[in-house]
Amino acid sequence: MAIDGSTAARGNRGFIPRVQDLECRLLLTTTSSNLAYLMGRAQHANDVFVGDLKGLELRSHATTAEYQALRNDALAISQDASKTTLGRQSAQSKALAASLQLDECPLNGWVGNKGWATIESRLTSDLDGLNVPPALIDQTITDMRSIAESAGVSAVEEQHLQNDMDALQDARLRLPSYDSHFPDPRIYYTQHLRRFFRGDISQRKQESADLDKALQTTESGAGDSAAQANILKRDAISLEKIGAALTTEQDQQLSDAYVAAFSHGAPTVSDLAQLRQEFNSVLNTRADAATRNEAGRLLSDATSFYSASGASVAAIRTVVGDVAALVAAGGAAPPNPFKIQIS
Repeated sequence: MAIDGSTAARGNRGFIPRVQDLECRLLLTTTSSNLAYLMGRAQHANDVFVGDLKGLELRSHATTAEYQALRNDALAISQDASKTTLGRQSAQSKALAASLQLDECPLNGWVGNKGWATIESRLTSDLDGLNVPPALIDQTITDMRSIAESAGVSAVEEQHLQNDMDALQDARLRLPSYDSHFPDPRIYYTQHLRRFFRGDISQRKQESADLDKALQTTESGAGDSAAQANILKRDAISLEKIGAALTTEQDQQLSDAYVAAFSHGAPTVSDLAQLRQEFNSVLNTRADAATRNEAGRLLSDATSFYSASGASVAAIRTVVGDVAALVAAGGAAPPNPFKIQIS
């Protein structure tokens, strides 16, 4: 990332970094010794960038609750934007510009009130025409600012990281086109955003372990066959994938409807029809085809899932609750959880 403005401009708390494309570069004939030098240079730049980024992540005090809040914002924006009447290319361009601002928020701890006003204006402009209500934009800015303040990155640290990115990108572009040893620093940054959130990895591991234990306990108590145990695990994965595509509120609504379908025993035809209606209410215009397919699998498996749970609503409720907790900790989330996607 190249940055407009001088280092001195960093003293102005209202100064906001802007992204510029770096020019393409061509590498002429490369000897083995020159290639070794270029590889060494790129390796050094990569090590410096990764090390400095990890340092910022380790010093961050951002929480999983703050992660979840901005993730919900990005999902809600994606759902509203997917109903836009703008052309696909224009809509995708706007979504990308807005995503970049969400992605960079952990680095904006040094930005003052004037700077955040500029960021809000820019985000509003990026989302213009995508059906995103002003209240949601305001909430997104609030959640971005909360993360930025918790991450605590200073102007000097942010500029240092940007310089690291530029150095690595320059070193990568000097390598032969067939060499892909080193990742694009911008992509690497967005795919490691969750490391800014304290306890994120350990909490996700714990929630995953809790879910595995609940599934094993259910299987054992019900005396499941291998096929039945597979149904339990498969449907838990479907619930996780669906939850990762919905906001927390929407996922809770869908989970409640799913558990309710078993409240009177094995679901009847009427129960399944009601559940299908509830699923459609939550997923309609809010989820892509893959997510709706996972919901269809849950409907098809419902009777078998009830049997595999040992006909226990309590066991089903526990499994569904553990899946929701895993999703809240980042389960099944894409590498960049704040990317705005138009489906």
